[in-house]
Amino acid sequence: MSILPLYLACLLTSACVAPAAHAGGVLDDETGELRIAVGLLRSQAAELALLQQQAQRGELPPRYVRAHAAQLEQAVQRARQQLADAPAPPSARPHAELARAAARDLLDELSRLRNSGRAQRPSNGPALRARLRQAEQLLQPPA
Repeated sequence: MSILPLYLACLLTSACVAPAAHAGGVLDDETGELRIAVGLLRSQAAELALLQQQAQRGELPPRYVRAHAAQLEQAVQRARQQLADAPAPPSARPHAELARAAARDLLDELSRLRNSGRAQRPSNGPALRARLRQAEQLLQPPA
């Protein structure tokens, strides 16, 4: 089976979605790119929480937990880089730094999970998600 049709579909989708996101207003203000990166980090923090819950309940083998944590760690690193590369107006810099600190802590949590294959108690997941939610709210444009 050829992967060409799938590749072309992905190219067409990305060519249509990116301009649509920009035209929809998400990137029309100064902090749009920062909010997108923070939203990615929030999603990854939520995924980490689910992975930790399932690992604590013994629903997942440690080998799977380690592999999934490694993949999630790579995704967090990409979002963290996107956060670092996004332009930040002076008023948004403290909020962006809050998100960067949360991303570092998220990477620490993932590293521990990847190394052990077992969820550690207590988890910083809820606090991380709260910090990222706060950063995202602070980056909202004024109404």
